[in-house]
Amino acid sequence: MLAQWFNVTRVLVEPGCIKVTRGLFGLGATRTIRSDEIEEITAEAGGWTGMKIYHEVRIACKNGTEVSAGGDIGDVREAQWLTQQMTKCLRGERIG
Repeated sequence: MLAQWFNVTRVLVEPGCIKVTRGLFGLGATRTIRSDEIEEITAEAGGWTGMKIYHEVRIACKNGTEVSAGGDIGDVREAQWLTQQMTKCLRGERIG
């Protein structure tokens, strides 16, 4: 129950890499994923409550692993927009 309330995921996207930190209160280890290791960034249905679907941002790596970069996003358009902005920033493009 504590993890459900206090588990924090922090994501920092920079040109060339994404850093994901997960843990209680955001105090976990940081994983750095270089852009040449990333296959794609997607928004996927992660869970639901009643009729409400929540989405999760997933980073698919070329080695077959996946990394969660945030979840509980209630609007699919917002989740898709976020993945687009992350991809642009990763490439060094201007976001806005």
